[in-house]
Amino acid sequence: MAFSLTALQLVNRVRRRMRHDDVTALAELRDLASLDAINRAMREVLLAKVWEFDKRHTQMALKARITGVAGTFTSGASSGSISKSGLSASDVYGDFITRFLPSSSSQYGDTALRVLTASTPSADASTVTIPFAVSEAISVTAGEIFYSEYILADTIRSILTVSHQDESLTLEQVGSQIEFAELFPKQHIEYGEPKSVSVGGLDLKTYNAGSSAPIPSLRMIVWPPPDDEYVLDVDYLYRHPELTTATSTLDGVTDEAVDSIVDLATADMQQNYDQNTDEGRALRRDSMERLDNVHKAHGGQVAERAVIGNWDGSAGRSRWRHGLIGGRTIGS
Repeated sequence: MAFSLTALQLVNRVRRRMRHDDVTALAELRDLASLDAINRAMREVLLAKVWEFDKRHTQMALKARITGVAGTFTSGASSGSISKSGLSASDVYGDFITRFLPSSSSQYGDTALRVLTASTPSADASTVTIPFAVSEAISVTAGEIFYSEYILADTIRSILTVSHQDESLTLEQVGSQIEFAELFPKQHIEYGEPKSVSVGGLDLKTYNAGSSAPIPSLRMIVWPPPDDEYVLDVDYLYRHPELTTATSTLDGVTDEAVDSIVDLATADMQQNYDQNTDEGRALRRDSMERLDNVHKAHGGQVAERAVIGNWDGSAGRSRWRHGLIGGRTIGS
């Protein structure tokens, strides 16, 4: 049965295993060390394997492209402005990467400019920064904004399946170093309903210029860039947040897996805090054997999705199959 336990309850379980009384707060050094050991054990138990109880479902709304966007950048500048009547904060920054296509620009008309930061629009205009200084001025009135890359919540460990209106989409696990342009070198030549989803690597969302840079998180790339506000159904593996305070909770984990977390944390404390190496090693060995048996009993898996490389294969692929998605050959 899956349930919820606080960090304080887990620390007290470790204390009992080591024949210590319960505590009512996490203030002493030993208890803080136990909490660190529990977090390490959680990563070892929950992230190294695929558990049935960690499979979750959610829905994700995609953003439609916006046409008729004006853009102005002076030569030699890496910042400029974009504007459109009714432009809002949610159009320029959020849990996604904004790209501006100055389609009528003589030099950059085929270049989707990545927006790193954007200001909250005022008088329908937003000041934006891009990764490089333009070599010639940009002044367009018929550009567009599109959104093909999304930054996933920290609690999403990996994507298992994606569908749109009950139709499964091609799902690829991409290498962590693969850039968007490597997957789709002509990323703006087609818009429409989603056909494929690529997940992998960490990236930064486009964020408010008045805020500090966010922490990189797991990225998801949708092809082609959406032309409407489509909704995706997503099955994924849940990433349990780290326990930071006495009231932080570990949720939805079975009794047997919790026992393994407590056992491994106790072994960690015996070896690294109490310097009881022999007893700690013995407990770890027995705990790992029990953990493997529990994992098999819950129908868990170890391997996940195969990793692919970039669009032309130069970055390597683990296996190859012939298929064409949005004008490119993919591997899986």
